[in-house]
Amino acid sequence: ARPNQAKAWDSLGRMRYAEAIETAWRGVDPRKTLEQAIEAHTRALGLDDGPAETWNSRSNAWHDMADAEAERGVDSRPTLAKAISDIEQVIRRLPNAAEAWTNRANLRLAVARAGAARGEDPRTELDRAAEDFGRAIALDLGYPVAYLGRGNAWKERGEAEAERGGDPRAAYGKAIEDFGKALEIRATFAEAYNNRGNARVALG
Repeated sequence: ARPNQAKAWDSLGRMRYAEAIETAWRGVDPRKTLEQAIEAHTRALGLDDGPAETWNSRSNAWHDMADAEAERGVDSRPTLAKAISDIEQVIRRLPNAAEAWTNRANLRLAVARAGAARGEDPRTELDRAAEDFGRAIALDLGYPVAYLGRGNAWKERGEAEAERGGDPRAAYGKAIEDFGKALEIRATFAEAYNNRGNARVALG
């Protein structure tokens, strides 16, 4: 009975999460609905903590909660830490899943940005994000999203170096290379074109 109950709570969590996304699209604060999604997934995990999918779903909800907080001027890093903790449960269960490593990388990128927004040095978190994107790429060499993400981490690493009087050229060069790799895999990847152009301008 417990696995069936867990599945029911997980389904409810997914439904609430979908509602939260729709709410956010309408420009309405999604946090209350995200809290309901998180609560449902928590109930599911209390009954059956095995399924990676439920940990992943709750991590996604925490990530969206953090985004909603950041949009409203709240320091999102405590919430991002919860999302990272959940995605690490996924990685423990599915260590060869490139998507899970990419998800943790994106969360670390968000932590770096949240710190930078408050005047803190983001370089350590950017390095961690780049490392996780690299793990994803090693698992799936044809994964353009991971190349894009690592390119973003390198680009922002270059910006952080420049702001602190360092030499950003190596980081910008790596960013341009990764954006190029993403475009080799997906020639219509508009975001990669845009970000590569920005990195080239920054590099000079």
